Amino acid sequence: MAPTQSKLVSQNPTERLYYLDNFRTYLTALVICHHVAAPYGGLGIWFYSSKLYPPGSSPTLSAFNALNQSYFMGSFFFLSGYFSKKALKRKGAKSFLKTKFLKLGVPLVVYTLLAAPAQIAILKLYNKEVLGWDILTDYWKALDGVKGTMWFSALLLIFDSVAALCPSIPAFLAQSTTLPSFILDIGAACLTRLVNPTGGKIVLLNLKPVYLPQYVASYVLGASLESPPTPPVTKTARNVLLASTIVSSTALVGLGLNKLRPYSANAILGGTSLPALTYAVWNETTGYLLGTTILRLFKTSKWLNRSWGSIGRYSYAAFLVHPIVCVAAQVWTDEWHALPVVKATVLSVVGVVGSWSVGWVLVRVPRARMATFTRIPDGETPVIDVDPSRRVAKIDKNIYGGFLEHMGRCIYGGIYQPGHASADTHGYRTDVLKSLQTLDIPVLRYPGGNFVATYHWQDGIGPRESRPTRPELAWEGVETNEFGTDEFLHWLTVLGNCEGGVGKWTVEPYFALNFGTGTLDEALAWVEYCNGKGNTYYANLRRKNGREEPWGVKYWALGNEMYGPWQVGQLNAEDYSKKAIVFAKALRLLDPSLVLVLCGETGYSSWDFEVLRSCIPYVDMHSIHIYTASSDHMKNVSAPLIAERAIEATAAFIDVARIENNIAPTKPRTTICFDEWNVWSPTRAPGNLGAEEKYTLSDALAVGVWLNVFVRQAKYMGMANIAQSVNVISPLMTTEKGIVKQTTFCILELFSRYMRGWTVHTHVRGGVYTGDTEPAWLKGVQEEGINTLDVSATVGKDGWVSVAVVNMDENKDVEVDLKIGGAVEGGVETHTVTGENVNVVNTEEEEVRIAEGTWDGKGKYTFKKHSFTLLRWKSDEKIVGSE
Repeated sequence: MAPTQSKLVSQNPTERLYYLDNFRTYLTALVICHHVAAPYGGLGIWFYSSKLYPPGSSPTLSAFNALNQSYFMGSFFFLSGYFSKKALKRKGAKSFLKTKFLKLGVPLVVYTLLAAPAQIAILKLYNKEVLGWDILTDYWKALDGVKGTMWFSALLLIFDSVAALCPSIPAFLAQSTTLPSFILDIGAACLTRLVNPTGGKIVLLNLKPVYLPQYVASYVLGASLESPPTPPVTKTARNVLLASTIVSSTALVGLGLNKLRPYSANAILGGTSLPALTYAVWNETTGYLLGTTILRLFKTSKWLNRSWGSIGRYSYAAFLVHPIVCVAAQVWTDEWHALPVVKATVLSVVGVVGSWSVGWVLVRVPRARMATFTRIPDGETPVIDVDPSRRVAKIDKNIYGGFLEHMGRCIYGGIYQPGHASADTHGYRTDVLKSLQTLDIPVLRYPGGNFVATYHWQDGIGPRESRPTRPELAWEGVETNEFGTDEFLHWLTVLGNCEGGVGKWTVEPYFALNFGTGTLDEALAWVEYCNGKGNTYYANLRRKNGREEPWGVKYWALGNEMYGPWQVGQLNAEDYSKKAIVFAKALRLLDPSLVLVLCGETGYSSWDFEVLRSCIPYVDMHSIHIYTASSDHMKNVSAPLIAERAIEATAAFIDVARIENNIAPTKPRTTICFDEWNVWSPTRAPGNLGAEEKYTLSDALAVGVWLNVFVRQAKYMGMANIAQSVNVISPLMTTEKGIVKQTTFCILELFSRYMRGWTVHTHVRGGVYTGDTEPAWLKGVQEEGINTLDVSATVGKDGWVSVAVVNMDENKDVEVDLKIGGAVEGGVETHTVTGENVNVVNTEEEEVRIAEGTWDGKGKYTFKKHSFTLLRWKSDEKIVGSE
């Protein structure tokens, strides 16, 4: 393709350009087919060669290779120029080059160092030769430059660097119109042959220089276009180019060039002979005509300009691995005698399918991304693209867990208040029970929290009149022990409308062990009391206290925040690890079915790393705690994004710990238990005064972001517990008159009710917030900026798709082009939570509540300023992905 300055017919810049995705996919598949065809009588140099088919012996495959060479790599550079210019404008030179060196430079180095030895190893294995390290050492000693197909990445990296560091050069080259540009292009191709009479390659780049003018021209053309690209050409210019192609093609046939062998092809790749100059004209004109014609076909065809699902996502990975895949297939079928076209066709299919399959593994397995984001320039319409056919991870229902601690009015005056008008015969407040039941809580953590470090569970069992009252050190209070183990477990059976016990819980209990003043004997006794089935002391004590069947408590935490100086019994990481291992071993001997939770910190601390490295063979989950809050709205609502980084860091620590401890791949992966999270400022709601936060709409939106994070990171999440469930930094407040559902309650209810099943892939193109963050480091790790539309999406077994969107913007409604995969059956349900301003709070009148409505699913949807919106629809899209 040749450069030209153009003005394209304007298109909606927010529409996803499926034809470009699909054109790139087509070109990648064509590259694979091109390389497969070369050894079977086609043209071109390839790592594998066949003795059965002399080079150039198949006219069909030779023509196929020649036509491909004229346009397919030029088309790649054209697309690269177009997208690189947009990325450079969006990111700036420094960030742009950093990204390019990672995406192009790293694969280039890895491939050059390892891919060729891998192909040599394949050949040796086929020939039944012994493999040794000499394959690598001999290859590295002789290494003189880029190898294989990575010349493309190397050259593109050079082009991108020039565009970033010297932007005036591409801009100057792009000023010519079509025909003068072709004259320059063809002239450069001829001149290259003059200075390179042998047709040799640039060794360092592994590149034939005769094609360089076309690649430069194509990249510059792509970079010159401001609109969705279809390279323009006037009717006159097209006729001139077509005539040139016909004349040069006829000349080539007349000269008998179809009989040239690829290893003597230097006759047309170097020097100033008539064949060489004719080929120069033919290659440039034919390439431009073929490339533009096929690209226009992709743009205008209904089937070619529609979503092909996620195929395009793996194109680059398929391109990187195809040499190894194709050589393996060619070596394996080396002795298969077949017609050249038949063999090339069969192995092309194998190469394309195999390369995409390996590419899929490389992209998805190391780090399955639940959601991606692209920053858009000001003025563009944001886009949310939801693909319900791509299930990314199963969502554990336990991410909607709760937490009850003996702190403030959480227990006494919260869930338990004998004598209150709403209390039942057990003293349980029925208004609280009814409200919590709407949240469908799957698991509840108890009895702390910091409280547990001085809590002795036996103080809270047996006749109430015999239970001791003790000082409570964590929150500077007094603990009467009126409500203890049996009361909590019985209350859960009422909350879940079930009998409770082994295999019968609808709301699971999750107990934290006392690692402060508690002992191993005390911990073992508690487990025996709850779960013992035999004729043993503590199992019989449970029966004596009125519970015949075991309670069946599965989840047990090995202490709480033992790293903190505020914690009674604080330990360093090494001492805690030793203690946790001793406890874990003993507890598993008593009850192998327990799920043990390690005490973590923030997920990104040295404590987390050290305790995981030591304890991972003995635990099932790793807990982390984070609270966020700010009086500044944007800092407040964006702060929960630190949890995303915390989860990703913890997941990496878990991987390292598994590797270092040689954990068998058959052992289930340790998951993350985010068992304390919420919006909480201890300054405005001190813990020793009950921590009774009054939550604003801004806080509710922050909770929406928190829950979006958990949904997006479902791959790593085993549990999450909002701290806490009643009165104490809680969505639910009790009064003597009744209850108040705070602003955050609405968000929790919508997520718990609808955001279940599987996380599905979303891609958001939107605006960003670039101001200060809380904490400050968050701004530094958000490469694209903070997306002001925070999104997650799920799909259930019934095909219902749910999309949760937080519009962080305090002042602006946002109109979004919502791309919905699959047809919508029966319209879209809308559930919106917003208010007059971000500081509004709820009272008995519930100023912030859920507003329900419908939308036909067509056109654009407007997300109100400072709002949370949940959209739901029944999709007819086939659901695929792992369970």
